[in-house]
Amino acid sequence: MPNFLIIGAAKAGTTSIYRYLKQHPQIYMSPAKEPRFFAFEGENLDFRGLGDEKEADFIVTNLDAYRNLFKKVNNQVAIGEASTSYLYIAKSVERIKYYIT
Repeated sequence: MPNFLIIGAAKAGTTSIYRYLKQHPQIYMSPAKEPRFFAFEGENLDFRGLGDEKEADFIVTNLDAYRNLFKKVNNQVAIGEASTSYLYIAKSVERIKYYIT
């Protein structure tokens, strides 16, 4: 599980921060930049907008799949991921507190 999260607004530099941190040898960033697990845990996603099917393919909704994102952690000190939706979806706070604080 991660020990830090990048939470920020869309188009505010989270992708750049994610990429910079991913380059550091002591930092492990999840291979999926925005798994959005804490926003959508346990949900059956049924997005119907244009392009939503493609977007939903990258969203992780179950704990085992989320943990699997971090299976390649070795000796990294910092383990993180970046999902902007945590800023907008209220239940994210409760889920983050439950799992990683």
